[in-house]
Amino acid sequence: MFRKKNKEKVDENVEANNASGRETISETSQNAALTENAMDANKKKKKKNGKKGKKKFVILGIVILVIAVVAIKVSSGGNDMKPFVSTNSLERMDLEQIVSIKGNVQGSETANVTSSESKEVVSILVKEGDVVTKGQLLATLKSTGEDAETQLAYEKEEAVRNLELAKFDYDTSKKLFESGGISKQEFLKTEAAYENSKTTLDSLNSKNLSEKNRIVSPINGTVTRVNATLGLQANETQDKSALFVIENLEQLQMDVNVSEYDIGKIEVGQSVEIKAEVLGEKTVGGVVKQIAPTGEVKDSGNKEMVIPVTISITERDSHLIAGVSAKANIKVGEAKGVLALPLDAVIDDQVTEESYVFTLEKGKLKKVIIEKGLESDFFVELVSGDLKEGDQLVLNPSMDLAEGMEVDTMAGEE
Repeated sequence: MFRKKNKEKVDENVEANNASGRETISETSQNAALTENAMDANKKKKKKNGKKGKKKFVILGIVILVIAVVAIKVSSGGNDMKPFVSTNSLERMDLEQIVSIKGNVQGSETANVTSSESKEVVSILVKEGDVVTKGQLLATLKSTGEDAETQLAYEKEEAVRNLELAKFDYDTSKKLFESGGISKQEFLKTEAAYENSKTTLDSLNSKNLSEKNRIVSPINGTVTRVNATLGLQANETQDKSALFVIENLEQLQMDVNVSEYDIGKIEVGQSVEIKAEVLGEKTVGGVVKQIAPTGEVKDSGNKEMVIPVTISITERDSHLIAGVSAKANIKVGEAKGVLALPLDAVIDDQVTEESYVFTLEKGKLKKVIIEKGLESDFFVELVSGDLKEGDQLVLNPSMDLAEGMEVDTMAGEE
């Protein structure tokens, strides 16, 4: 009985506690539900905003960074950001000043052989590539009613052909005789035939022929063009070109036109380096031979004047022939072991007609007036100015730089 009452009492206490606990749990659940609802709302809001919120954080970060940089600059002692400059050290080097000009390679002497005679060409005695001497007969013209002269011209033409064949036989037999291929008697026979052919041609050349009917070479050289045609009149060549072109190819040259702005630097005797596609990586030497006393207009659409200059090619190369284009680099000056300013560092003041540079000393600019000398492609000689080897020169200085201005250098420069 006693146990039963105690059990009922205990059950009542448990029930009371359970009721109290349920109320607490219920309240907690309600709070949890509210919290969960709030979190869900925040999540939905974040999801709705998406990338927009991320962009705001990035922009905010950039703004903060800019403010920080400005703050650092201000705290370092200035209200304005220092301009950045790039510098290079003043060094000693060898300089060469070059004037480059393009032109065509040609013989040192050229003759265009023409005739004004309306007479038929009856013989052509040379071909392209033949070496001729001054006064040598190149072709003959037909004389109407002058059979003797016509016959003489034919005989001379035949004699020239015979001489060419006799010389070929002579050269061949000589080689064979020296190697033991033929007897001495056979060799002497071809030698005699060759000598007889020369005598025959000399005899025919000694006979008189009207000068109007003789086309001769005015110079020693090589026949580079034959425009004469058998059966056609001498003055009716195609495109009115010369009957023959004779060039002295033993000595090549270049005729170039130098600008009036550079001609003051050119002098007779200056050395020249010649480059051409046919030479590959090699070059040949030359020298300025002649400068024309007067200039001429460059072209009809340009008022610039040019002056003809002749360059003699002093070195021979079998690949360099007349007619090819080439570039002549004329050395107009050189300076050894001089202080050389980068052209990018020099400012030429058109108002004061002064040249100057900016040097960098302890973070500040210093303006230095200079005098220039010999100029190469990228450097110019320092003739005078308060500068020494190793000084830091500002490259590509802008017009807003001034004496005493504080600047910063690019990363890696002092």
